[in-house]
Amino acid sequence: MKHRLLLPFFTSTVPLLCHLRFPQYPLQLLIFIIMGKIHGSLARAGKVKNQTPKVAKQEKPKQPRGRALKRLKYTKRFLAKAVKPGEKVHMNKQPPGKAG
Repeated sequence: MKHRLLLPFFTSTVPLLCHLRFPQYPLQLLIFIIMGKIHGSLARAGKVKNQTPKVAKQEKPKQPRGRALKRLKYTKRFLAKAVKPGEKVHMNKQPPGKAG
């Protein structure tokens, strides 16, 4: 009964008894046969990826790095927002009437 250590999640002894009866088959195959089929076949694997048309990568301008990136983030987050005097800047503020 050393196979029970391999599958602690499987509590039934049916595959173990089948394994004793048919030792030429691996235990995982017997569990697969007893437990049932997998939903869908492996023949259809990768169908969607193969159907999508291949699009070439586009040339993009390089992202700024270091100090320039910090400056870009600051201007985008704080200077570009129209905030009333005395009001805080909220990163992901919901429009009024939306929140709960």
